[in-house]
Amino acid sequence: RRWCVDIQLNLARADSDDLKRLTSGDESAVVTAQGDRAKVHVHTQDLHRLKNEACSLGTIVAWHQEDMANQVAAFVQSSTSHKIHIMTDAAGSVTPADARGMGLSLLSSYLNIGHQSLPETLVAPDQLYEAMRAGLTVTTAQASDVERQACYQRCLCRHDHVVYLCVGSAYTGNVQAALRWKARHDPDNRLTVIDSGAASGRLGIVAMASVQIAREQKTVAAVVRFAQRALSLSKEYIFLDRLKYLAAGGRLSRTSAFLGDAIHLKPVVSPLPDGARKVAVVKNNDQQCRLALEKLERHLTDRPESDILLQYSDNRPWLEKVVLPQVRRRYRAARILIRPISLTSGAHMGPGTWALAFLDQQRAKQEARL
Repeated sequence: RRWCVDIQLNLARADSDDLKRLTSGDESAVVTAQGDRAKVHVHTQDLHRLKNEACSLGTIVAWHQEDMANQVAAFVQSSTSHKIHIMTDAAGSVTPADARGMGLSLLSSYLNIGHQSLPETLVAPDQLYEAMRAGLTVTTAQASDVERQACYQRCLCRHDHVVYLCVGSAYTGNVQAALRWKARHDPDNRLTVIDSGAASGRLGIVAMASVQIAREQKTVAAVVRFAQRALSLSKEYIFLDRLKYLAAGGRLSRTSAFLGDAIHLKPVVSPLPDGARKVAVVKNNDQQCRLALEKLERHLTDRPESDILLQYSDNRPWLEKVVLPQVRRRYRAARILIRPISLTSGAHMGPGTWALAFLDQQRAKQEARL
């Protein structure tokens, strides 16, 4: 049996040779180290040996193992069972584990942390937010055209038709890149590109709902109608803790950020087709929570086809203890997920950020006439 393992380590003693020995024999291994922290992705047949060697380097903070046979089975099922396939960007707050389980393809953007540049799907949230708190320079970058094109081709080799829900064109160049490739290489019109106008959880919640619709519907037109109505109906509110991270990324003046943080202003923004727009300002976490509940009650009905996505940065315990119970009391029938916010969003928003996205699937189906 062969295992796929993700490890996070607090290093007591380790140099590059130590970490190389940990992953010896696995050409697919990925190791990222920063200070006394390391993240390792490795394939092994000997879990006992791997764990012993990891312990010899320091303290295991997190360990996740998965039988690769199960991964292959899930891949085969997603590759062969459904003719219409959904692809989206990893900036949509969909985890790689969710994507594998649902048969959803992700295109990653990149995080530049200090001198390292890594796909966002290979970065642990705590690695990003610790770097930001430490004052390291953090920026984002888009995938290269080569990577984008490889992703389109890989999906089209496995599926009759691919519906690509892109991050909104106000945020990246993914829409334009996909349309350029389609014009040159898709004479049979097998790739449908949708400019979602969304990012973060709003994109993710629509992409995940569209996977189920793609399994139920026989025509691409029906899937596209649903996705477009779902994008129109879905909403997202992102609650920031500090403004200085927006200023660091050039999205706000440093003077405005300093003044806002000095008087404890916490803006609330929504990612819209023309960019992120400030929709409210509050003073503390209690006001953030009240506003989130007000938005839910105004726009969402409690029924089984109502989807709610709560997203955290470095504050999952608080979100689970304070926000999640209040949402559950009001929405007992709805599907509620809690996931990390897209790291490319987190890189601009900073530690302490959390977000709420939601969608009424039933209404989207009705308006799409499904």
